[in-house]
Formats: sequence, structure tokens, C-alpha cells
Amino acid sequence: MKYRKISISLAVLFTAILFASSLIVITTSISGGSSQYKTVESAVLHTPNNGSLLEETTTQGTATSENWAGYLVASSLSNPQPVFYEVDGSWIVQTPAGHFIGTETHSSQWIGIGGWFSNTLIQVGTESNAHNYYQNSYYAWYEMLPTSTQAGNSSNVKITSLTVHSGDVIDASISEYQSSSEWTIYIQDISTGQSYQNNFHYTPDMKSAEWIEERPTVNGNYANLANFGTAYFGPQYTSGYYNRAYDTNGYIYDINSLPYYAISMYDSSGTLMASPSSLGSDGNSFTVTWHSST
Repeated sequence: MKYRKISISLAVLFTAILFASSLIVITTSISGGSSQYKTVESAVLHTPNNGSLLEETTTQGTATSENWAGYLVASSLSNPQPVFYEVDGSWIVQTPAGHFIGTETHSSQWIGIGGWFSNTLIQVGTESNAHNYYQNSYYAWYEMLPTSTQAGNSSNVKITSLTVHSGDVIDASISEYQSSSEWTIYIQDISTGQSYQNNFHYTPDMKSAEWIEERPTVNGNYANLANFGTAYFGPQYTSGYYNRAYDTNGYIYDINSLPYYAISMYDSSGTLMASPSSLGSDGNSFTVTWHSST
């Protein structure tokens, strides 16, 4: 669904007209981001109206990445415009399977703006890692890429004011503050009531919004993906905390109301590591299933 933003707390439902379409198969290759190749498998048609950023054909397809699994939206999958000034998301902090002794494994859940069509990305999320002797660790973080643009110039910045636990419900947002070069990062642990908010000078590409399960980079290399079982994103699992994107014309979109990619994670040898479910009936909720650590 698409909504017109009236105020911070009020939205009016905007009805899109759906009509039948024949199957469209397109293959594209776009440099940058974390993708290796992207294949649009089908199309569902919507009718744009009154400043909507929807394509006349709202494509809904699949993509692959070596380190991302989840969903990404854009104004267009072939010619995206810098239109997203806010993304909201929610998830349940996952529990990686521990081990007595062996290789440490890592996993991240986050929302972001940018990063698919360029290397410019702003993110906020949580980390769930498994260490030796069944010692799991959890924390919240934010990151802005390239790293030279962010405070501390590190790969990610831990949010020490939040104490994150397995199973906690997280609600987060990234939004333009006063201009396209100043952004607000907000994250709240609903289960504990703790929250963090800060403003940053930063300029993302604004061409995509994401809800992602990630195999993070450790010491310059992709980590072994933690066996998190099933990861849960969206209001179906988080008691109504939404996954939504906001455009510069003041509209609020469910994931299924924009052109999107459902992204599956494969390693460099072609092994499936993690894959998303279809979107739920609310157009926003989904799960990601772990398949392999490497």
C-alpha cells in the first residue's frame, strides 16, 4: 500500500489500481553495490497518480548478493532516482547457534538508504555473533559508507547506550533531518525501552531503501555467516512496528507498493547461504532463512 504523509503521526491510504500483466523477464547488470547479478522475474502493474514515484510497471523481482539477504526498494530498478528521505524497519534480534570450539560466526540485521546502486550507504542495525564455548554476543550499531564520511572512520560504530539481547524487538529509522546532507539515526529496543538517536552530516545516494540480513565483513573479508535459523522482519512479528519507505513527495510506501528486489545470499562458489520469504499479506513482513555458513 502507498500512503500520503499528512503529518508525523497521520497517513491517508492511497489506493493503487492493480491490473493483469503478462510475465516479463528481464536481466540486468548494474555495477556497484553488493550485488553480483540481478534478474527481474515478473511484473505487477500499478497506475501512478498525483506525484507517485511508482514506475508505470512496478517490477518485482529477485537478485543475489554475496553478503545481503532481504528486500530492497527503488523508484525504478532500471533507472532509480534519489527519492528516499526515510526508511523505517523492525525486527527480532536473532539467536545464532553456538558452538563449543570452532570458527566464530557473525550476522547483522539492519535497515539502510543507498548502497545498492552506489557505494554510498547509511545503516543502523544489530549484530548477533557466535563465539567459542557458546558465548554469543549482541550489540546495536550504525555505519556510513564510505567509512571516511562517518564519525570515527571505522567499519561500524557500536551504540554502547543500548544493551541488546537475543529475542528483543527492535524498531529503527533513518531520516533526512533538515536537508539532504543531514540525517537522523534512531533505534529503540522495544523490549527494554532503551533508545539511541543522533544527527549526522552525510549525503547518501537516496536511490534505494533496504531491510537486510547481512554476512558482515571482518578484517577485510566476509565472515562466516552465523546460523541464525530464521530471522523475522516487520509488523507481523514485531507487534505493528512497520517496514516502510518515504519519498520526497510525501508518500509512505509498503515494500510491495514499490519496485523491489527480493535478495538471496550466495557465496562466491554459488552456495546458497540465506534467502528471504515472500512478503506477508501486509506487504511488509518477511523472514530470512539461514542455509549455510560459507
